[in-house]
Amino acid sequence: MKRELEEPEDLLWRTRDPLAREEWDFRAMGESGWYDEKKYGPFNFLPDDEVNYCRLYEFSRFHPDADGVVADRNLECPAWVTWAEATELGRKPRLSLEERKRLTEATFDALLKYRWSLVARPIKTKLEFLFSYCWPEWPMQPFLSVNPAERKRRYKLSWPNMQSQQMELVPLQSIIETYIIRSRGGVPKCLPKYNKLDRDSRINKDTWVIMPKIQGSVADPVEITPVAIDYAKSNKVLANEFLELLKRRRKEKGYTERGSNDLKAQTAKLRGELTRMAAARLISVGLTAPEASAHTKRLSGKPLFASPPLWSKAASGMLG
Repeated sequence: MKRELEEPEDLLWRTRDPLAREEWDFRAMGESGWYDEKKYGPFNFLPDDEVNYCRLYEFSRFHPDADGVVADRNLECPAWVTWAEATELGRKPRLSLEERKRLTEATFDALLKYRWSLVARPIKTKLEFLFSYCWPEWPMQPFLSVNPAERKRRYKLSWPNMQSQQMELVPLQSIIETYIIRSRGGVPKCLPKYNKLDRDSRINKDTWVIMPKIQGSVADPVEITPVAIDYAKSNKVLANEFLELLKRRRKEKGYTERGSNDLKAQTAKLRGELTRMAAARLISVGLTAPEASAHTKRLSGKPLFASPPLWSKAASGMLG
């Protein structure tokens, strides 16, 4: 698929079809068992693990100078603006439309290859810029217009060295070296990840405790300590013993367990932002609250919001 360069007129965001379901239905798959696929057809619902990606993608599709839009002002200037537009905004995009027009095939793979040719790898590219640089559907088509399998493929190609989260083994020699240097008032060069200035760090008798400095927030620490692993025991036994160790340490130190409940709450918050943005989109194209409610119900069997006042309240949170 080639990059779409045309721009719609008089819309708050760039799109081919502002009423398409992929532009507004960011609800969870089979939420409360409400969706009737036989009646309304198959639909690629937004999975929990892609909500943040989708939010960054969709909010970055707003016109940077759209009047009254309360979008994510922390996002930098999107790459799809022309050089002239960027100059008016006082900022310059890192990759302009003019540059991308030189590509013969503006496919994802070609755009990604071109992106890597401009920078040294590996690079930690902001997600919103990765979309604007490399996704040929952006900004004219919604995130959900891309097949889920293709989205997964793109993530893997974009971050080839990204590994699944796993516990890190910290070399004992580096811990000892760090302890000696710090005890003498020096700054260790080893383990730079754990010797940053933005972290409070102290080495106790039993553990090395590292606490991020986050103003106005409570952050849990990282503890580094040697642990004896008896490989004569089974993995299951060792896992249970480690779990008990964690429980004991949390209780002794007063560390709060932040797990699936926190992740679910954050995902729900971001999904709520997407849904309110969807309401703003539908209202901004000229639909009244009852018309928007009827439209979403007709295509999915259930309106995004139950009553016109809720529609208006949701849209007003995004529109001035």
